[in-house]
Amino acid sequence: MSKHSILTKIAFLSVSFMLTSAYAIQGALPQMKSALNITQTQSEYLATTPSFAVMFFVILSPFIASYFHLTEKKVIMTGLFITGFTGIVPFFTNDYLIILISRFFLGAGLGLYNSQAISMISAWYQNHERSSMLGWRAAAEQIGQAFTLLVAGALLSVDWHASFLVYFLSFAILILFYWRVPEENAVKKPAALDRPASAKNDFEVEKISPMVYVLVIFAFILVVDFVGMEIV
Repeated sequence: MSKHSILTKIAFLSVSFMLTSAYAIQGALPQMKSALNITQTQSEYLATTPSFAVMFFVILSPFIASYFHLTEKKVIMTGLFITGFTGIVPFFTNDYLIILISRFFLGAGLGLYNSQAISMISAWYQNHERSSMLGWRAAAEQIGQAFTLLVAGALLSVDWHASFLVYFLSFAILILFYWRVPEENAVKKPAALDRPASAKNDFEVEKISPMVYVLVIFAFILVVDFVGMEIV
């Protein structure tokens, strides 16, 4: 399978399609609040809990992969399976606690493969093609958010339970990714001994600019603000 084929590229990009799907069921919250007889705060927890789980599991993901000796492909597939499996749990139950726990694990699944969705593209593609794929990946994330919101909203016409069926998309993406993306990394960095002395400096680790930390803080505040507006 060629990494340059359209279908393989779609498989790479598709894993980002669900990364922002935690808010897909926003429209169902008013109905859930009434049906489950919960407070406004409790209903908002259903929207924000996945975000907290994503934050923690993005950090834990490399340690989990290292501990269980998982390749990037297996991490992504595991994350997609957890997302799909836990995402549809609320379709089958009216128990608030079970739904809340399932939302936490939904975020855990998304956080588990969040960084790998980017790093695999960086490993497989180079130069302009890499830049193009990373740009399309960011677009896929936003398109996925809009599409899952649309689908969940359409399913809401049935009832609030049906909105959670949108997470079945994770299984379709999982199958496509498993089918089209090989297990091995396409690009491996050459060992230091195999490189000419003149090229070694090109691979030296540079210090991180303080501006990077400023941008991280800014991005954190921006996301917190966005989440706050989402649940109002």
